[in-house]
Amino acid sequence: AMAGFNLGGSAVMSALHRTENPFHPGRFQTFSRVVLRLDYHTDRKTSALRWILPLMLVMAVVLLAPSLDSGLGHLSFGLPSAGLLNLVVLQAGYQSQVPPTPYLTFLDQLYAYSYAVAVAVFLLFVWGGNLRARAADGQAAATLARVNGLCTVVQGSALVGYGVILLGNALR
Repeated sequence: AMAGFNLGGSAVMSALHRTENPFHPGRFQTFSRVVLRLDYHTDRKTSALRWILPLMLVMAVVLLAPSLDSGLGHLSFGLPSAGLLNLVVLQAGYQSQVPPTPYLTFLDQLYAYSYAVAVAVFLLFVWGGNLRARAADGQAAATLARVNGLCTVVQGSALVGYGVILLGNALR
């Protein structure tokens, strides 16, 4: 048994394995084999609390960062950066507890998307900070409104993206 996982079922199946003969290219050899399939699962509540809740909290901070007053620019730059570092640590922790798979898991998809969102928010701050710094005195209010509008679009789009990932995995 694997720590933290419950054996949900098992099956023993016979199968044929076909491979090219290394001594006669173009000819194939067929071998019989036995396949043991073990189905492990975790408790959904435990998994959500252990692996998804911390990710949600980090991303909530990253996504709320654009809502900060623009006078707190130094803090705004720090939040997405800290979020990225936390994502790396959280993902490493989760991957050390879960056996590797040859495909992207639901958590892998969430982390990959979260990295993209955190980088997008950081780039948004860089762009917005530079735009506000270069704005003429008379254009400061219009520039701030433009930056704030894009921040709202990025925040909403990120949430929609998470919804797409959740829906896509729920329909499988």
